[in-house]
Amino acid sequence: MKKILFVMFMLLISAGAFAQETIVSFSGRLNGSEYCQLDSVVVTNLESHWSETVVYPDSVIVLSVRMGSDVTIAESQGLLQNVPNPFNGETRVELSVLHCENVSLRLLDVTGKVYAQYDGRLNEGTHAFVVTATKPQTYILNAVVGEKSYSIKMVNVGDGGSCGIEYAGFSGNIKTKLTSSNEFHVGDNMRYVGYATIGGVAVPSIVVVQRQQENEDLVLNFYYPGQGTLNGHDWVDLGLPSGTRWATCNVGASSPEGYGTYFAWGETFNKAMYDWDTYIYYNGLSFTKYNDSDNLVVIQPSDDAATIIWGDGWRIPTVEELQELFEYCNHNWTINGLILTGCNGNTIFLPASGDRCTSNVYNVGIEGYYWLSSLDSESLYYAYYLFFSSNRLYLSSLYRFYGLSVRAVCSPEN
Repeated sequence: MKKILFVMFMLLISAGAFAQETIVSFSGRLNGSEYCQLDSVVVTNLESHWSETVVYPDSVIVLSVRMGSDVTIAESQGLLQNVPNPFNGETRVELSVLHCENVSLRLLDVTGKVYAQYDGRLNEGTHAFVVTATKPQTYILNAVVGEKSYSIKMVNVGDGGSCGIEYAGFSGNIKTKLTSSNEFHVGDNMRYVGYATIGGVAVPSIVVVQRQQENEDLVLNFYYPGQGTLNGHDWVDLGLPSGTRWATCNVGASSPEGYGTYFAWGETFNKAMYDWDTYIYYNGLSFTKYNDSDNLVVIQPSDDAATIIWGDGWRIPTVEELQELFEYCNHNWTINGLILTGCNGNTIFLPASGDRCTSNVYNVGIEGYYWLSSLDSESLYYAYYLFFSSNRLYLSSLYRFYGLSVRAVCSPEN
């Protein structure tokens, strides 16, 4: 999944010689998983009874209680949308940098193929680039600034003669966009609500109300038809023929980027050691369940981590459901995971959570391992799982004692 472009609200508090700074970062998220650009954010101080609307996407608000100072809203670091868009072979894009940083820009298609790249070191300010492309299609321009990543989508309708990213010069300092004299104090009760254009309609986010005191990253969540919840956990309809709904998070995780809990196949709990000695269905000589005599080749509800932890209706996906997912969804490796986009435009993100063996965790951020509900038909020692990395994707089988992630599914009737 592309790195979320933060809408940053910087609250600067000063009193005489003593200064304290609180930085609260905001991002828009659509249907629990997909990045959603904010059109505006309404910031309300419930203590002082004032409200300000940030009517620019991806902005910074600076609040100060120093006597006589103002509240200012300025651009944040990140990519601005290219102009024009769609473009006829050539377009211009600007990148704002808050501090002197190493910068890398890449022009990719939706499969992750790189068409052009720029690498350099840029000073604080806004910098312009000219991007050219030959093939009419949708491109993704990704910018890595220090350790942060930003992306925008661009649509080319012509032939620019070549694919390239050329530095076009310094565009100017970070600009102040709005000024206000409203007052803010640490501990004030604040209300935040974002607005985004979804399907041509301005949609409000879920309202966040809290006493703002410490640095924090907050997500403004947007929802529209095609998404819902079951037992308090979000699902997304990807437009699959079966109607199967995929969870937005791994079991045990609180966000799409979270790795969640690692489970051995058929176990429903986390543990410190993952090997045959600690696997509950193996006694050192034979299997006590899911063996040759009990004819169980699919996880039963009582042993399904998704069912036990998230409740009835949720379950570990089948091999057929996984095959359907990849047949009808586009998949694209991005930073630390895999984005899958359904034919209806809805998406889910599978983080590369790695795997657990003995007491160790391996390949975090590099490879993804997810259990499926069936045993390998050729050996009771193995169960099926999904594997993916930046350049590989396949269905295989693995020893049942390994600790892997679980991404749950539910049926339309649930």
